Amino acid sequence: MAQGGATELSRAHWHRRVWKIALPIMLSNLTLPIVGAVDTAMAGHLPGPEYLGGV
Repeated sequence: MAQGGATELSRAHWHRRVWKIALPIMLSNLTLPIVGAVDTAMAGHLPGPEYLGGV
């Protein structure tokens, strides 16, 4: 009986550890397209082609 409870506790511990690593990575992957869209929008508002060469 005690071993079954320890296994569940251990499993919950590992799930927490995985989520601690996975959540920031997931957020980063979700926000990367937004950053790309903002970069594209900002580059589209630059006045001339010589400015786009620097980007």
